[in-house]
Amino acid sequence: MRCIKKGINELKSRGFEILAIVCDGRRGLIKSFNEMPIQMCQFYQTAVK
Repeated sequence: MRCIKKGINELKSRGFEILAIVCDGRRGLIKSFNEMPIQMCQFYQTAVK
């Protein structure tokens, strides 16, 4: 998770505004970014069912 947070912080430092995250449903990732909206991608939503 640290490298993902580092990447997001790098994007922010370059002027990008991160509005939301779409991910593969990793619980740790979802819990790590509770300050912004997170959505599981459609592929994994279908696979979980």
